[in-house]
Amino acid sequence: MPGRLNFGFSNQGFSFYEKLQMSFLCLITMVSMMLTGYLHLDFVSMGIRNISLKDILDIWPIISLAISILLLGVSALLFLTFPSLATTIAFIGVITGWFYYILVTCTLFLLVSILVFSPKGLAMFFPQCLLLYLTTRSVINILKRA
Repeated sequence: MPGRLNFGFSNQGFSFYEKLQMSFLCLITMVSMMLTGYLHLDFVSMGIRNISLKDILDIWPIISLAISILLLGVSALLFLTFPSLATTIAFIGVITGWFYYILVTCTLFLLVSILVFSPKGLAMFFPQCLLLYLTTRSVINILKRA
């Protein structure tokens, strides 16, 4: 039925260019999200070398970011061989990523970054949110088409 998200796992209708493009988009999004995680941990611990397990548990939103990074990495690897499965995994990954960027910490850090005009704070969110938006839009378009 047109217009519905289809989570089927067929390999029909995917060109090599589309598979490569989606794999690359997921990979770039994953790497940019890793930068956000690094900067978040660095900010919380006042230096990346001082991170302890307690710091990671205290900033539980990092776990949602880590899950998203892991799922996007897996989907980037799977796009060339199993594009439908990879699209479904990427969809779950981008939704998990949005939990971190919108619901959890993005609003707070973004407001602080704009108020004090912190380039480091702005670099934590704008490029990553843009890439996450592009990945989300591409994944949903593929799921609708399948």
